[in-house]
This record gives sequence, structure tokens and C-alpha cells, in this order.
Amino acid sequence: MKRVAIYARASAIRGPLEVERQLKKLRAYCRKYDWEIAEEYTDGSDSREAFDQVLVAAVDVERRKFDMLLFWSLDHLPARNVGEIHSILQPLTSFCVDWRSHDDKKFDSHWYYDRHAILATLAAVQRFESVQHQISALKGVRRARRDAEASGEKPRFGSAPKITVDEFKKAKAALLKVHGGDVRLTEKLAVKLGVSRATAYRLNRLAQ
Repeated sequence: MKRVAIYARASAIRGPLEVERQLKKLRAYCRKYDWEIAEEYTDGSDSREAFDQVLVAAVDVERRKFDMLLFWSLDHLPARNVGEIHSILQPLTSFCVDWRSHDDKKFDSHWYYDRHAILATLAAVQRFESVQHQISALKGVRRARRDAEASGEKPRFGSAPKITVDEFKKAKAALLKVHGGDVRLTEKLAVKLGVSRATAYRLNRLAQ
């Protein structure tokens, strides 16, 4: 019977509850193939401590309890790019530990050089990089929100504030006193009110 270590990692997008969902699915996957679950490892979205324990255990050939690592998908490994994925999976292969992705079909150590696996690998890598871009964008928005709140400025992202025509007229009158007939007045109003330029131009037409 194959002895398996399963690895689950929290998603920066879905949060820590994602871990239990992954574990449930991975356990069911092992039961389907009649594999013994020897170890379970879990990490937070910003951690790789448990995965480092996997690597340490893999190196100890005489005492390790598992022959294969089963993880959820490439985008749930503690890696930020394709090069890092290779660097964390290569040690497992070197010490004869098989590995398999639950969600990226045919992406495992046995199919690595198969032509069908290459296509599956490309699709998996594309999805991995897409998720990483989403995570980076999400972190950027959170960072911008914190900076805006700390400086007392009105955040200019997320849901746009609803500005009435009367409010727009008052803001425009106030800016006219300062800037006069500035050709970029509408764009300055957009910045001041925290709306897009398209919204500012639309309100300007309605206010005339």
C-alpha cells in the first residue's frame, strides 16, 4: 500500500477555511485509491514551515513515513513562480518521493516526461501564475487602503462613491474659485470626489 503525506495550504484569496476543505478532498482522494495517509501537513497563506518539514522528512530516507506527497494544486504550494515550484519539487524527486497535484490533472512525478503531461503542465502553470497575479493585486489594494486611511485621504479604489449632481455643482463651484477656468477642472474634480474621469464628465454634462 502506498504511504502518502498530504499537504494543504491556506489561500490568500479564500482564507484559512480553505485548509479544511482541501484536507477533506485529499483524504477522499487517498481513500479512492486505497492509499494510507501517513502524515498531514498544513501551512498558512504566508507560511511554508510545514512544507519545509516535508522536505526534511523526505531527505531522511531510513525514517520517513511516506512514499508520496499529495497536494491540492500548484497555486497552493509555497512558491511565487515556476522556478520556485521546480526548486521545491526537485528535492522530492531526488530522494525518490513521488508527488502529485490533486487539481492539476496528470501533473505528477510519473507523467513528467509524457507529451500529454507537458500540455497539462502548461495549463497548470498558466493557472498558477494567474492566481499569483490576483493575490498581488489584492495585497496592493489592501496596502493602498491602509496607506490612505493612515494619511486621512479618501481611498480611490473599490466601489465608487455615489455623487449627486448638486454635490458635484458645489464641488465645482469651490474649485472654480481656486483654479478659475482651468481646462483640467473636471479631472481635478474627479480626483477630489474620488470618482472616475468618465463619471466626472457625465456629472459635468448633467450639471450644465
